[in-house]
Amino acid sequence: MKKNFINKKIIIELVIDIVFLLLIFYIDNEMDIFFIVFIIVDLIRIIYSIYSTIKLTKLTENMDSVDED
Repeated sequence: MKKNFINKKIIIELVIDIVFLLLIFYIDNEMDIFFIVFIIVDLIRIIYSIYSTIKLTKLTENMDSVDED
């Protein structure tokens, strides 16, 4: 269940990235602004995904230790 949810989340993130890329390539005049926004949003999402992965790993380790007891 968790793995399926994570896969859906990754697909949604890829779609968001593609939409941002299309915005960047189709808008000529304000391309710099969209590029900067895209980079900022992407960095925030990367940091959040790393944080979520660490949190999920710690939760899994805690559950494993409870199962062993």
